[in-house]
This record gives sequence, structure tokens and C-alpha cells, in this order.
Amino acid sequence: MRTFFTGTLLMLYTFGLRAQESVQTFLPGLVSTDKIEYYTTFSPDGLDLYFVRRDAKWGDFNDKTPGHIYKSHFNKGQWSQPKVAPFSGTYSDGAPFISQDGRWFFFTSNRPYEGKKGSGSDIWVMKKKGNGWTKPKPMGGDINSPGTEYSPVLTTSGNLYYASMRAGSIGQGDIFSCRFKEGNCYRSINEGRAINTKTGEWNVFVAPDERYMIFEASGRIANRDNGDLYISFRKNGAWQPAQFMEALNTKGSDLAVRLSADGKWLYFAQSHDGEVDIKQVSVDVIKAYR
Repeated sequence: MRTFFTGTLLMLYTFGLRAQESVQTFLPGLVSTDKIEYYTTFSPDGLDLYFVRRDAKWGDFNDKTPGHIYKSHFNKGQWSQPKVAPFSGTYSDGAPFISQDGRWFFFTSNRPYEGKKGSGSDIWVMKKKGNGWTKPKPMGGDINSPGTEYSPVLTTSGNLYYASMRAGSIGQGDIFSCRFKEGNCYRSINEGRAINTKTGEWNVFVAPDERYMIFEASGRIANRDNGDLYISFRKNGAWQPAQFMEALNTKGSDLAVRLSADGKWLYFAQSHDGEVDIKQVSVDVIKAYR
């Protein structure tokens, strides 16, 4: 009997590990619905969740169906019904990201402002103030260009990574980094040909300690669809050639990676049948690519 019981426990434990490492839909019916949802970010305590929702079909990008940033709060064992965040809801906003220390909130938006250089989205920033955030402002320095900017991510070293369609890039879209200081970003640099190609790189995520980077790339030979996920590891101060993430990529678009507050889960978006859902997978999935 003891042998049977021990064997059963081992089987259940092994099954649990495999289930943990499998891709799951994140909060179906509450966050992942028949609309387009992508990009998640959590407060450092893991109790506040922000994500993007668009009432449209995938590929239908126009001003008539803007994306808005939604917020949900975890209380008494469940997540609240998501509502449009107080700073969103008028213009097309996307790519929310809260810094690991909880002091800064970044997002992209096409909202107008004095000195705006182009018609595409720029990167905006808010600073923590009490239980909320300061009024959004466009980032200063050389981060916002006449082209479109995507996916700001701040690391603990103070490097801010983002993607941009600016002139002079290697491809249609490239990944850049700059030095962040109190709402501004300076000395933007292109992250080079280990990451960027003549096609397009978008929607970047970088680990807080900059050990790895995951981004969406289009037009590559290995791709299963227009946009798939690739991973690069940083060794001896340099990004290594990016690898196709076989475990996560599908026949639809795969994009918009983020990390849970406790560092145990990756969140990303997958398109299928005209909609996009947020998926969840154990961070252990990256071990196969080291």
C-alpha cells in the first residue's frame, strides 16, 4: 500500500510540474475574452494588474478601435472586474509597464502634446504618488522620435529598453536602449545585429537583471506567422544571437511578454481566430534555450 501511495504522489507531483510548465490561458472570461487583450504588468506586491484591451479583431488597427489600459485588483482570493484605468480611455494606449521598485509606470500612447514629432505612439511615464500616479507626461530626452515607439521596459540598472520604427534603423523596427533618469531617457543606442535584422523587431521584454531578452520578430525564415517570439541571453556584457522560442510560438502571432511580480511566470499574448488572449507559462520554459 505504501509503495502504491508513494508512486501515486510521485505521479501527481510529476503531472503538476508538467502542468506548471504548460501554456495556460490567463483568467479566461475575466481578462482573456473574445476581444483583443495583450500586455500585462503587475504592481510589486502582485495585487494590481494592468493590461490592454481593444474591442476589435486582430489586425484591425485604426483610430476607431483604440486600445485602452484596464486595471484589476486582487482581494479576498479573487481578481476584480477589470475597469479602464483613470489615465486611459480617450486615446489609444498600450504596453503598460511598472518598474520593479514600483516607482514608475510607463506606457505608449498616441495622445497629442506640445512638441510631438510624429503621428505614431510615443512613450509616456507616471511616477508613484500615494496610492496612485502623477499625471502622465511624454518622456523627455531622445527616446521619442517621429516614428512609432513600443514596449518600454526599465531594468534595475537604470537601462530602459524599447522598440522603435525610427529612421536610420537596421530594419523596419529595431530594439534600442537608453539611460533612464527621473522621467527622461538619454543616449539611445541600437542593440545591434545579434538582436535586430533587416525585417522587424518589436514588443521587447528584458529581465530586471538583464540576463535575457524576449521580443517579437517578423519576417524571419524560422517564423510560423508574421510575429513570433525570440530569446537572447546576455553574456560578458553582450547580447547573444537570438533563438526562436519553439515552445511558445504558434501559427498565430505571439508577442508582448511580461514577468509576474514574483518572477515565476511569463505572460504573453497569442492570436487565434481574430482575437488575442493573454497566456501564462512557467519562467522555467527559458531553460531549454540557455
